[in-house]
This record gives sequence, structure tokens and C-alpha cells, in this order.
Amino acid sequence: MPAGKSYGVDRKYQELCRDIMVERDSSLVLVPYDGDGIDVPLQLGTSERTFDVALVDQEGRLVVAECRRTKNPVKLYDLDAFAYRVELLRRNSACEVAGVYFAKTGYQEGAVKAAGDSGIQTAVCAQDQEPSSFLLVFHRYDAARASPPPPLREAVAPGRCQRWGDGRRKDHPGGRHGGESRAHCLKAC
Repeated sequence: MPAGKSYGVDRKYQELCRDIMVERDSSLVLVPYDGDGIDVPLQLGTSERTFDVALVDQEGRLVVAECRRTKNPVKLYDLDAFAYRVELLRRNSACEVAGVYFAKTGYQEGAVKAAGDSGIQTAVCAQDQEPSSFLLVFHRYDAARASPPPPLREAVAPGRCQRWGDGRRKDHPGGRHGGESRAHCLKAC
């Protein structure tokens, strides 16, 4: 997610996503954090990070958004990168932050699952969609949410090697790894 300014249709999509958040609920007044609320740079730790949209409400809570106009569904990696920046913002600002990830086409299943774990809301929004309402949820920094996940466990039974955590497995005929180490098999499953 390179820092910088968006232009053309990318900027129009960011403006649409901003307008959806601003117009979604009259009880929560959102205004741009800086400028027009688009491509807002924020200092987080030792580095500056740019958010596609950054808004603030009347209580000082922040709303930041990533706006993706890709043909393909958003991948887990992309959502994780945004979730990391939002968590840095929560930790460094010491205030409540709502993170919203807008996508033009949709999300891979893993990205949707990870969004809930990270306190990120997902929304699918077509390029020409009219602003509509949805609920924002604010989160404070949570050290438990920032802790690393438990390590994956390996179970080897005759004829099978399995990686736990996501349920995928790789069968090996006759219980042999075909010259692969168990660690390699764990990565390959």
C-alpha cells in the first residue's frame, strides 16, 4: 500500500467511500481528519502512513478506510496490511478507531474471517453505488488482539501428513514423505 495521492477513478472511488461513511447515519457526525479526508498521512511510530480516508467524529474517535478497486477479490495479505496500520493507529493515538475496508468486487474467505479478528469492517461497494447506511464499530487498542497466534501443530499418521490450523492436509502414499522432511511437508500442506 504505497503512500501518496490518488487521481482519476481511484480518487473518485475514495470520495464515494468517504461520502458513504459521512452520510450513513445522522446521529454520528463525521468530518475529514485533515483536508478533504482523502489520502491523509499520519505519523505512526517512526514512519508516516497514508490512509485512503480518515475522518473524525464529534467525540474525537477516528474512522479510517482502505478503498480497493481491483478486479479480483481482496486477499488476506492485503487486509492484514491494513489491519496492521489500523492497530498501530489505535496503539499510537490512544483513542477509539473504526477501520473499514471497501472493495469493489469482494473478498476471499480468509480475508473476511481475518477482518473480524482484527476489528476491521468489510464493505463491498460498486464504483457507481449510491451512498447507503451501515453501522460503524469503534475499537480501542487491545494487546490481546495484537499478540501472535498460537503456533501450528503437526500430526503425522501412517500415510498422512496434516497441518492443523486451516484443516488442509497432504496425503503421502505408504506413509512416506517422498524424501521431504516433516518440516517441509508442514509448509507444503
